[in-house]
Amino acid sequence: MTEVRRITFAELTASDQWDGLVSEYSDECQIAGLPRCKCDNSTYYLLENSGIINFAAAFVGDTLVGFATLIVTQLPHYSRIVAVVESIFVAKQHRCSGAGMMLIREMESIAKDNEAIGILVSAPKGGRLNALMPNIGYAHTNEVFFKSMQ
Repeated sequence: MTEVRRITFAELTASDQWDGLVSEYSDECQIAGLPRCKCDNSTYYLLENSGIINFAAAFVGDTLVGFATLIVTQLPHYSRIVAVVESIFVAKQHRCSGAGMMLIREMESIAKDNEAIGILVSAPKGGRLNALMPNIGYAHTNEVFFKSMQ
Protein backbone atom coordinates (compact mmCIF):
# COMPACT_ATOMS: atom_id res chain seq x y z
CA MET A 1 0.00 0.00 0.00
CA THR A 2 1.27 3.47 -0.87
CA GLU A 3 1.64 6.04 1.91
CA VAL A 4 2.64 9.71 1.62
CA ARG A 5 3.92 11.66 4.57
CA ARG A 6 5.73 14.87 5.36
CA ILE A 7 9.37 14.25 6.00
CA THR A 8 12.52 16.18 6.83
CA PHE A 9 15.29 16.55 4.30
CA ALA A 10 17.58 14.50 6.54
CA GLU A 11 15.04 11.65 6.63
CA LEU A 12 14.58 11.85 2.87
CA THR A 13 18.28 11.69 2.05
CA ALA A 14 18.88 8.92 4.60
CA SER A 15 16.68 6.55 2.60
CA ASP A 16 18.53 3.73 0.84
CA GLN A 17 16.51 4.54 -2.30
CA TRP A 18 17.31 8.29 -2.38
CA ASP A 19 20.35 8.22 -4.69
CA GLY A 20 18.66 5.90 -7.18
CA LEU A 21 15.48 7.96 -7.18
CA VAL A 22 17.41 11.21 -7.77
CA SER A 23 19.32 9.53 -10.60
CA GLU A 24 16.07 8.39 -12.26
CA TYR A 25 14.62 11.88 -11.75
CA SER A 26 17.72 13.41 -13.34
CA ASP A 27 17.51 11.10 -16.36
CA GLU A 28 13.86 11.86 -16.97
CA CYS A 29 13.57 15.53 -16.06
CA GLN A 30 16.85 16.91 -17.38
CA ILE A 31 16.53 20.40 -18.88
CA ALA A 32 18.77 20.93 -21.89
CA GLY A 33 21.46 23.46 -21.03
CA LEU A 34 21.36 22.84 -17.28
CA PRO A 35 23.80 20.50 -15.55
CA ARG A 36 22.63 17.12 -14.32
CA CYS A 37 20.79 17.37 -11.01
CA LYS A 38 23.14 17.46 -8.05
CA CYS A 39 21.36 18.28 -4.81
CA ASP A 40 22.94 21.09 -2.85
CA ASN A 41 22.19 19.66 0.56
CA SER A 42 23.40 22.75 2.43
CA THR A 43 20.90 24.95 0.57
CA TYR A 44 18.06 22.50 1.22
CA TYR A 45 18.92 22.47 4.94
CA LEU A 46 19.13 26.27 5.01
CA LEU A 47 15.73 26.63 3.33
CA GLU A 48 14.21 23.98 5.59
CA ASN A 49 15.59 25.61 8.74
CA SER A 50 14.17 28.94 7.52
CA GLY A 51 10.73 27.38 7.09
CA ILE A 52 10.72 28.07 3.34
CA ILE A 53 10.86 24.54 1.91
CA ASN A 54 8.82 21.47 2.80
CA PHE A 55 9.26 17.84 1.83
CA ALA A 56 6.91 14.92 1.35
CA ALA A 57 7.75 11.38 0.40
CA ALA A 58 5.83 8.43 -1.01
CA PHE A 59 6.53 4.98 0.37
CA VAL A 60 5.43 1.48 -0.46
CA GLY A 61 6.14 -0.27 2.81
CA ASP A 62 9.58 1.02 3.79
CA THR A 63 10.61 1.70 0.18
CA LEU A 64 10.88 5.32 -0.95
CA VAL A 65 9.14 5.54 -4.35
CA GLY A 66 8.64 9.30 -4.78
CA PHE A 67 9.21 12.73 -3.36
CA ALA A 68 8.02 16.31 -3.64
CA THR A 69 9.49 19.60 -2.50
CA LEU A 70 7.46 22.74 -1.99
CA ILE A 71 8.79 26.26 -1.53
CA VAL A 72 6.35 28.51 0.34
CA THR A 73 7.19 32.18 0.60
CA GLN A 74 5.80 35.63 0.06
CA LEU A 75 6.30 36.74 -3.52
CA PRO A 76 7.21 40.44 -3.59
CA HIS A 77 5.34 40.98 -6.86
CA TYR A 78 2.02 39.96 -5.28
CA SER A 79 2.74 40.70 -1.60
CA ARG A 80 1.11 37.37 -0.81
CA ILE A 81 2.30 33.91 0.16
CA VAL A 82 2.50 31.57 -2.83
CA ALA A 83 3.68 27.96 -2.97
CA VAL A 84 5.90 26.66 -5.76
CA VAL A 85 6.53 22.97 -6.37
CA GLU A 86 10.31 22.79 -6.72
CA SER A 87 10.32 19.07 -7.56
CA ILE A 88 7.88 16.21 -7.75
CA PHE A 89 8.79 12.74 -8.92
CA VAL A 90 7.60 9.14 -8.66
CA ALA A 91 9.70 6.19 -9.81
CA LYS A 92 8.39 4.89 -13.12
CA GLN A 93 7.50 1.46 -11.76
CA HIS A 94 5.24 3.05 -9.11
CA ARG A 95 3.31 5.57 -11.21
CA CYS A 96 0.08 3.56 -11.22
CA SER A 97 0.10 3.33 -7.42
CA GLY A 98 -1.53 6.70 -6.81
CA ALA A 99 1.71 8.06 -5.30
CA GLY A 100 1.84 11.04 -7.67
CA MET A 101 -1.68 12.22 -6.83
CA MET A 102 -1.03 11.64 -3.15
CA LEU A 103 2.12 13.80 -3.35
CA ILE A 104 0.23 16.55 -5.19
CA ARG A 105 -2.53 16.52 -2.57
CA GLU A 106 0.07 16.64 0.21
CA MET A 107 1.73 19.65 -1.45
CA GLU A 108 -1.70 21.33 -1.60
CA SER A 109 -2.22 20.58 2.08
CA ILE A 110 1.16 22.07 2.99
CA ALA A 111 0.36 25.16 0.91
CA LYS A 112 -2.97 25.59 2.75
CA ASP A 113 -1.31 25.03 6.13
CA ASN A 114 1.07 27.88 5.26
CA GLU A 115 -1.79 30.15 4.11
CA ALA A 116 -0.60 30.26 0.51
CA ILE A 117 -3.10 31.81 -1.90
CA GLY A 118 -2.14 29.34 -4.59
CA ILE A 119 0.35 26.83 -5.84
CA LEU A 120 2.51 26.99 -8.97
CA VAL A 121 3.68 23.83 -10.71
CA SER A 122 6.00 23.58 -13.69
CA ALA A 123 6.05 20.35 -15.65
CA PRO A 124 8.27 18.96 -18.40
CA LYS A 125 6.79 19.78 -21.80
CA GLY A 126 4.97 16.76 -23.17
CA GLY A 127 5.31 14.81 -19.91
CA ARG A 128 2.69 13.03 -17.83
CA LEU A 129 2.54 15.78 -15.22
CA ASN A 130 1.94 18.37 -17.94
CA ALA A 131 -1.03 16.37 -19.20
CA LEU A 132 -2.38 15.68 -15.70
CA MET A 133 -2.45 19.14 -14.15
CA PRO A 134 -5.33 20.65 -16.17
CA ASN A 135 -7.43 17.58 -15.34
CA ILE A 136 -7.10 18.08 -11.57
CA GLY A 137 -8.00 21.75 -11.36
CA TYR A 138 -4.79 23.52 -12.34
CA ALA A 139 -4.98 26.25 -14.99
CA HIS A 140 -2.38 26.34 -17.74
CA THR A 141 -1.19 29.90 -17.17
CA ASN A 142 2.34 30.30 -18.50
CA GLU A 143 5.10 28.62 -20.43
CA VAL A 144 8.62 28.33 -18.96
CA PHE A 145 11.59 29.15 -21.16
CA PHE A 146 15.29 28.61 -20.58
CA LYS A 147 18.38 30.08 -22.20
CA SER A 148 21.85 28.91 -21.25
CA MET A 149 24.30 31.65 -20.33
CA GLN A 150 27.36 29.43 -20.77
